[in-house]
Amino acid sequence: MVATPMNAIGRAVRQLRGEGLAAHLIRGSVGTAALGFASKGLSLISGIILGRSLGSAGYGYYAFAIAAVGFISIPAQLGLPPLIVREVAVGHARGEWSLLRGLRVRAGQIAAGSTLLGAILLGGGMLIFADRIAALDPLTFGIALLLLPLQVAMSIVGGFLRGLRRVVQGTWPSTLLQPMLYVLLLGFCARWMTSAGAISLNLVSTIVGSAVTIWLFCKYWPAQAREAPPEYRTCTWIASLLPFTLIAGINLFNQRSDILLLGVLTSASHVGIYNVAIQGAMLVSFPLTICDAMLAPNIARLHAQDDHPRMQRLMTTSTLVISLASAGVTAALILTGRWLLPNLFGAGFAAAYPALVILAIGQFINSSTGPLGSFLTMTGNERSALTCTWMAALLNIALNLVLIPFFQTAGAAIATSLSLTVWNVMLGIQVYKRVGILPGSIGWWNAKRRFHNAREVIE
Repeated sequence: MVATPMNAIGRAVRQLRGEGLAAHLIRGSVGTAALGFASKGLSLISGIILGRSLGSAGYGYYAFAIAAVGFISIPAQLGLPPLIVREVAVGHARGEWSLLRGLRVRAGQIAAGSTLLGAILLGGGMLIFADRIAALDPLTFGIALLLLPLQVAMSIVGGFLRGLRRVVQGTWPSTLLQPMLYVLLLGFCARWMTSAGAISLNLVSTIVGSAVTIWLFCKYWPAQAREAPPEYRTCTWIASLLPFTLIAGINLFNQRSDILLLGVLTSASHVGIYNVAIQGAMLVSFPLTICDAMLAPNIARLHAQDDHPRMQRLMTTSTLVISLASAGVTAALILTGRWLLPNLFGAGFAAAYPALVILAIGQFINSSTGPLGSFLTMTGNERSALTCTWMAALLNIALNLVLIPFFQTAGAAIATSLSLTVWNVMLGIQVYKRVGILPGSIGWWNAKRRFHNAREVIE
């Protein structure tokens, strides 16, 4: 039978409907890419509305409150989402239904207690010392604290769905529904907007997003895990939680420490200007974010199956795709940023351009090394990832403390980009030592070299 283009298309469609790794990767990447593009677009629109409505100072109060709640979520989540992704992916592959049910129960109990404790101790502490933090508005921050349990719930439930390879279902309520509703609410209320009002609208949209996420979780949770008697490995999970908590916490602190320290050392206006630069630079790491969410459960599965060659191909191919996409975004931001910032956000945000360029370059370096963190945490090497992460965090804090008083937003950008580069170098070394995977695109060059050597031998 002669193959035709229609036959080839039909075979491809049937393969994409299957349960193989390639099918899940392609479906997951297409779905998460579409959601990611929509999410970044909506985030940009909301940032423009907030910047124009609140000004640099009001936007600074808002951004600082969001960053502070993100900081409090470190102990509240206790590193549960990545642990859940790994344990659910492995347990689902092996049919360990009792273990999945036990993990569901125990994760909910741990998250509820840690969220309450974090809100009381850290949130209450920041409110007590609000007069010493220039960018903290008590009312705005008080309302933002109500976001904490909702964000924790969405992260944990999303981790369960991702572990079940329901990547799109686990992410679209938080990446599409919530920001879309938020933009609509902002559009209606832009004329009367305050920083506290903006947080309140964020709270309303987050309530809707978290409700839909929980509904999807109930829908896709395996029937076998509903009926099986729960099995608990509490000691094992808690032992893994410490490094996962510290990794997630230090990573998040690395992302927010520049804003927090700017808020303490400078003013709300500097925080608002810098947050606009961060929003732009995060577009560079968008391809990495998409691939990371989709790759993590598949890395855990391949590691459980001891399929080292496919893990190497996964690392090499994903890094090449991520690097090419990130390079285009970086170039676009550098070339057009000086014009875009004042025209989109307002004249007061033109000062964000130097920080935008520095952060974009740092994020490109981060993206071009590939999903190194997932290759460590999803293969049981979270302690190695932790060591790299806390060392980079200390460097980040030290550089911020030294550079912010002299260079304000540009100093924070330099500190973040330098520490991010050092972190990726250390992670790459650990991936090669612990997992035996060549990091980044090195595997592609190595494979190319072996191919040319083999061809020379044949000739």
